[in-house]
Amino acid sequence: MELMPLSILLGSVNIVGNLLLIIAVWKTKLDRDSNRYIFLCDLSLGAMIVGLADICREAILRSHLVTNTDNFCRVLVTFIIAGVVQACYGLLAYVFDQFLFIAHPLHYHAMMTRRNCIGIVIMTKVISLLHILVTTVEWNFDIPCSYFLNVPKWHHITAFVLCFGFPLLVIVALQGYTISVAWRHLQRIRQSQVVPFDQPDQQKRTNSIRKVITTTLILICLGLSWLPMAFMFLWAAVSDIGERFFGVLDVIGLTYYSYGFWIPLVYAIRSPALRTAVKRKLCNAGAG
Repeated sequence: MELMPLSILLGSVNIVGNLLLIIAVWKTKLDRDSNRYIFLCDLSLGAMIVGLADICREAILRSHLVTNTDNFCRVLVTFIIAGVVQACYGLLAYVFDQFLFIAHPLHYHAMMTRRNCIGIVIMTKVISLLHILVTTVEWNFDIPCSYFLNVPKWHHITAFVLCFGFPLLVIVALQGYTISVAWRHLQRIRQSQVVPFDQPDQQKRTNSIRKVITTTLILICLGLSWLPMAFMFLWAAVSDIGERFFGVLDVIGLTYYSYGFWIPLVYAIRSPALRTAVKRKLCNAGAG
């Protein structure tokens, strides 16, 4: 299968899967014990935008429906790369919310109000818009649209550090600490025999630990999808760019575009309530 149809297929799967996840989360009111659903929907929305932009770039440029392809390509490629920024910081917000919920449950609802969570989401969008602005200012219009050739090397170095290095290091540190706290909670549940936990409290702790595992699986999948692209940014920053670079980029780009596929898949597998809700919706639709 050619890379162009495959990229369109991945983009379509991203859009459909994440759209269904957003609808399921909002319709079934899952994860309302925290504001985690806000960041989950933001991650899914970002994956949908990246998938849509990639579909448009591949389909329209190759079908010659646009005469001024350089300007059109520049807009779409800029939004795709800005999606990298938004996804990394959106994932950081998602992990930070879970960290506070697990490690500081008594202060969570006071700190992470719905207004504050929406403000954090807006901040990730502002960071992405700033990246779009800098990319547009530094864009070299004398070179055909390619992004890695259209912006200077210092831009790639900055993107590597700020888009991948910093957020991913913080994500790993926060998630590692969250896992250790969740493990201690689990040990207390197992060792508590004299004064057992109330059933609702025990169920709540068990659900929290399940969510930590779900987030860890999502991080692993997204990390495997993003790290090759981070390598390409590093390659562009420290070495010359040639045909070999773009040959590798064509393949690695597919791993990045596929990251949105893992969010609804992992979440659906790990969430019994979501599986039950989806089955109920499908049964109702079939009965209707």
